[in-house]
Amino acid sequence: MYAAQMWGLMDYLESMVRAFANTKPWQGEVPPDYFPNFLGVMTEKLFIADHAPSNNTLAVDTADNMTPAPDFTDGKIFFEQAAIHEAVKAARGKFIMLELGGGYAARTVDAHVALQQHNPMPGRYVVVEAEPTHFDWALRHMRTNGINPDDHWMINALVGEDNKPQGLFAG
Repeated sequence: MYAAQMWGLMDYLESMVRAFANTKPWQGEVPPDYFPNFLGVMTEKLFIADHAPSNNTLAVDTADNMTPAPDFTDGKIFFEQAAIHEAVKAARGKFIMLELGGGYAARTVDAHVALQQHNPMPGRYVVVEAEPTHFDWALRHMRTNGINPDDHWMINALVGEDNKPQGLFAG
């Protein structure tokens, strides 16, 4: 049983590595105070000043100003991006994504750009973020990358197990 489980895991990891096979590394100009990812998503450095996401550590080839796709050695960002790419490629008709605790909507924007590059179709996004500054950043990040947040369901609220007010909204 153990060998069969390992074989299945290896097949899964191989499919994740292949998720980026047709993704051309982004190349272009980077505006001041932003950093790109391999899809060409521009993120304001302000958003990550205190808590840098793993994709901020991906190298930009300064000779060609090119940002390659993450690989297995990049850790968390590899698995996040592989999951996004697999979902985007499997979508049919309309892509719907829900991001709970969305922060500045990093994964939503990545999914939108990946969708347009690999499987163009309409997308509908739901982002739930409780912290007001991060919620405003989510709206800004979407606009910066060509997404009109008014066309999607943006919710400035906490996620909980019931509908009772929590944290920022309690009492």
